[in-house]
Amino acid sequence: MARRRQTFGLPRLALSLFVTLAMVLGMCPTAGIAEEIMTEPEGESVVKVRNKGNEATNQKRDGEEPALQAQGNKDPSDLWVGGAEVTSKNTRGAGWSFDATSNTLALSGANITRGYKATLTDDPNSDGYFGIYYKGADLLTIAVTSDSMVDVSEANEGDEKTGIFCESPALTITGAGKLTAKGVYAGISGFGNVTIDNGVVDATGLDSAIIARRGDFVITNGSAVEANGSIKGKNVTINSGTVKASGDGDVISGDSVTISGGEVTVTASNGNGIYSNSTNDGPGIVTISGGTVSATGGANCYGIYAQNQNSDGTGLPGNVMIDSGIASVTASGGKQAIEGIVTNAVAGAGWTDVEGTTGKEAIAASEAGQTLSFKKVQFPAPVAKVTKAPTATNPIYNGKAQALVTAGIAEGGTMQYSLNGDTWSDKVPTATEVGTYTVWYKAVGDAQHFDSEPQSVASTIVKDVIKLTARGHVQNVGDVEGRESGKGVAVGTEGRGLRLEQFSVSLPKDADGAISYRAHLQNSGWGGWVDGGAPCGTKGEGRRVEAVQMRLSGKLSDTHSVWYRVHAQNLGTLGWACDGQAAGTAGQGLRAEAIEVQVLLKGEAPAGYAVGQASYVGAVSANVHLQNSGWTGSRSALEFGTTGQSRRLEAIRLQAPATPVPAGISYEVHAQNRGWMPAAADGALAGTTGQSKRLEAVRISLTGEAAKEGNYSVWYRIHSQDYGWLGWAHDGKPAGTTGLGRRAEAIDVQVLPQGQVPKGYDASRAACVSR
Repeated sequence: MARRRQTFGLPRLALSLFVTLAMVLGMCPTAGIAEEIMTEPEGESVVKVRNKGNEATNQKRDGEEPALQAQGNKDPSDLWVGGAEVTSKNTRGAGWSFDATSNTLALSGANITRGYKATLTDDPNSDGYFGIYYKGADLLTIAVTSDSMVDVSEANEGDEKTGIFCESPALTITGAGKLTAKGVYAGISGFGNVTIDNGVVDATGLDSAIIARRGDFVITNGSAVEANGSIKGKNVTINSGTVKASGDGDVISGDSVTISGGEVTVTASNGNGIYSNSTNDGPGIVTISGGTVSATGGANCYGIYAQNQNSDGTGLPGNVMIDSGIASVTASGGKQAIEGIVTNAVAGAGWTDVEGTTGKEAIAASEAGQTLSFKKVQFPAPVAKVTKAPTATNPIYNGKAQALVTAGIAEGGTMQYSLNGDTWSDKVPTATEVGTYTVWYKAVGDAQHFDSEPQSVASTIVKDVIKLTARGHVQNVGDVEGRESGKGVAVGTEGRGLRLEQFSVSLPKDADGAISYRAHLQNSGWGGWVDGGAPCGTKGEGRRVEAVQMRLSGKLSDTHSVWYRVHAQNLGTLGWACDGQAAGTAGQGLRAEAIEVQVLLKGEAPAGYAVGQASYVGAVSANVHLQNSGWTGSRSALEFGTTGQSRRLEAIRLQAPATPVPAGISYEVHAQNRGWMPAAADGALAGTTGQSKRLEAVRISLTGEAAKEGNYSVWYRIHSQDYGWLGWAHDGKPAGTTGLGRRAEAIDVQVLPQGQVPKGYDASRAACVSR
């Protein structure tokens, strides 16, 4: 059992309060309090005070009010923010917080204008005054989440006033918020490495905006840095981002300077723009392997200066290396653009005047290195640009001189033109006679740019009307000459019921191109292409031409289109086709009686042209199964089935249509009590037989080359019980009735060029009626 200590009747609670009061009033200093006032009796609790050896720390530093420190459990971080030491009990303030685990100081809207005064480790005779000060052994990260300011430039404390000072191996600044750091000596200073990683920093200092005293300085990951003062480090590396730096002395300086990306603009008022001065018996090196770099030096200095200062005091030129990966490198200086041995993988340009207004010379690429005496240089060589190229006017012949191209626009020079590639003028060239002209153009560089490479455009003075001739062979008539029709020619007959059996079409001899054509003939289908002037069709065989295609080639096809249409048996004059479309009929046994052809300027259409009017009507081959009569037999036509007989369609078989390109056909039917049945294709049965089930609706699609964009569409409509002929559907859409118990009695199927519609088409009429 523990021995009880006598307390002379004073209650324990009263004694505890007495001790506490004595400490507050100074009657009982903490240094004199025993580690243990009393031992606890068994089963009872007592108060313990474990402050032995610790002293109060809330003392003023250099006239600043320190943050209140808790007594006991002190955990120094070696970090001061705004004059207050950061401890485990003091981890946040106005706009800042500290995470000891990651050693990260977060700034969010901080405005730090007070600092911490300390004696510099490397200069015991000099005091520094720092808005943020860190002297720990670990990497310090400053994460800026929203715009923050550290500015001690107006303070009256210390010899060296620095916004942020890191007396540790490394400092990293990151975050999307902008950090503004201002000091008299420096905005940001570190003993070791300083890295700006995806950060936004605006730093100001009379000696340096940002300095890594004994380590490397790195800007990376798209950071944005503006430095009002020099950027210094043992080695300075810029990987990406935007860097704008200016100052009175050398602006970016280190044993080596490496720029591999980003946009870097450096301006020195009295020093060198980029300065590499190795003191390790090795050459100073400036390496630019990527990005856009502009470096400007002062009146008696260099844009880029690389040298080696040996230990014996002698100096030798350093190395400046410019790689092929750059976007551009520009250097200028009052004394010289670049001092050092230049190795450039791309050709450049140099000027004897710093403003780049005189003495323009080409600089060849150099692997061995070269010395450049220019006051301004640029890599790669600046070339004037054609920002808006001239375009061909292709004027119509009028007997007068006409401009062959529109005027172009140049940047860094003036536009000039030539018809022979040797004689150049800033006047847009003209010509009078029909023909094709090659117009050369380039941007002729000003004092700061070289000429662009010549380019050319072809322009043709064209005839308004191309006079065609034609011949034909007509049933019972024989050979006939074509006749003038509008702006073209027609061959054949109309209103006499005579078939056209053969035809030919010719361009004038001076046409800058050719015409060719082919025909769909009775019993043989589509034939091969025939050159203009040669006969197409047959003579003496009694076979009809049914459809045609025509096309132009050569330079004429760039400016003109060939239009043509067919006067067909029973259908009369069909719509106009052009440039390879089909015109006429196929698969219906209908004769072409006449053909009309015109060659017109692109954008012009023949008189009477109507958008969507069918120029070609192709038929499918079908076999349908009818109520009471079964299969009707396969035939090529437009309509299948019966009307006015009240007989149902029960099944269909469809074969590919007669189109000028390979085609297939797919179809599905909606049958009584069965709904939509599986699709069939190319002659397979769709529907039912022997079950007395009516066909009610269909969906039909072309397949293969014919179905591709710009080729052909299949149109179809249903003659339905009680409704008669419904409206037209096309390319897989339903036609007929569903859910109404109405029989399909006949079907009409037509193949037309895409964009054309059947004769009598009415968009307001429903193709399918459903319940």
